[in-house]
Formats: sequence, C-alpha cells, structure tokens
Amino acid sequence: MRRALLIGGLDPSAGAGIIADAFVAARLGFAPCCVATTVTAQNSRSFLAAEPVSPGLLRAQLAAIAEDGPIGCVKIGAVASAENAEIIRGFLLLTEVGPVILDPVLASTSGGALFAGEPSDLFALAAHCDLVTPNQQEAAAMLGHPITSPAEAQQACLELAAALRTRVLITGVRLDAGLSADILGTPEGTVEVLEHPHIAEVGDPRGTGCAFATAIALKLCLNAEAEPAVAIREAQRVLLERLTLPHSSSCEAPGYR
Repeated sequence: MRRALLIGGLDPSAGAGIIADAFVAARLGFAPCCVATTVTAQNSRSFLAAEPVSPGLLRAQLAAIAEDGPIGCVKIGAVASAENAEIIRGFLLLTEVGPVILDPVLASTSGGALFAGEPSDLFALAAHCDLVTPNQQEAAAMLGHPITSPAEAQQACLELAAALRTRVLITGVRLDAGLSADILGTPEGTVEVLEHPHIAEVGDPRGTGCAFATAIALKLCLNAEAEPAVAIREAQRVLLERLTLPHSSSCEAPGYR
C-alpha cells in the first residue's frame, strides 16, 4: 500500500488537520502517515488554543516516517511557524518523495490563528511543492492585496504562481448562485478555470480545504502522468461527495472512518 505523508495541525475533534486528512487517504487506498506541526484545542463551535511542536520533535517525526519506507505523496497543511516551514523544506530537499501539495493554512475555520509568521515566510517552502492550494483569503494575504472578483482571482493566481515559481490553485472562488470554481495558474502564464457546482456548507464546515488538497495529492500520486487539472477534477468529485453527505463531519461520513 502506498504511503501518504500528511503534515499539519492536530485537531482532537478530527474535523480538520491531519486526522481529517488521514480519513481521506485511507478512503482512497493509502496508508496515512501523520506528522504534527502544532497541537490545537478546538471543536465544531470554537477554537481554544494552539501550540506548535518543538523543532526537534518535528524533525524527529519526519525522520521516523522517512526511515520507514517510500513516501508516495506529501500534503502539507498548517505549519505553525516560519521555523517549521524551513524544517519541512529541508526535509523535502533531502528526501525522495512523490507529489507535494501545500495548503497554506493561516487560520482555522473555527477562528484561531495557525501561522505565527508573515504569509511570505511560506514562499521558500512553496517553491519546493508541485502545487499550492490557497483559498481566496489566503491568496490575498500572500499577495498583500484583496481579491474581490473571479477576474481578480485569475490575475492573482498568475501573480502568485510567478512569485512562488510553481503551480497555484485558488480554491472556492464563487462565480454565481449555482457555480464556484478552482482557478489553476502556472508560472508560465497559463490559467484554467475549473468550475464545479456550488454546495452550501452543512454541518461542520472545517476540513474542507484539508480534504481537497489531500485528495489532489493522492490523485496525482495514483496517476503521475496525468495533467494536474485531471487530478483536480477527480479531487473535486471526492470533495463534493463529502460535502453532500447530510449532517456529517469528515470523521462521521461513511468511508472516511
């Protein structure tokens, strides 16, 4: 069974972070390997606290996973600090891994900050990833200016891809009452709008970005020859299935246990 390395925050309620990622990885036939960058105290209603793991412990977790065998793909979520981002970047430089996806989580949906540095502190790490998947708010923070329309989102996607020197997917851009889109841009200046039905959030909305970025990493690993847009389309279907399961969090949904 292929292994998926899932790096990010530990949410004890399993609504987001590496536990939610592990449900997605297991559902798609991967063995999840989880490395915590920060430990949070949160639930579906509130965010109480977060504390980054020590640099030594983060390095030890990564070394332990690498020692255990090949890594099919890597998904990175919240990294908590600029120091942690640099530790992960160093790990990627020294370790042979499959596709690497960065979901640049800056804050929890339930309200707590999950990154202590400046958004630009993530740029060096992002340059070593195959795809970066900010939502509209995260992309705006990384660029330092607002994004207020789909047209601006397309331009921002290209701007960020050029700055990071890698592909960027701005997720969850609202188009109209029935459609949203994930916008894919490349450093070479191409942009693609990948539309999907807009689904109103039901139940616990946390973990949506986590699940989507993880599914993309897994789909890229399963079909290394496919264009990124193909993996993104397949991951959209995984996410839409998750969101349309009534009144369920990621850990309650059938197939995500």
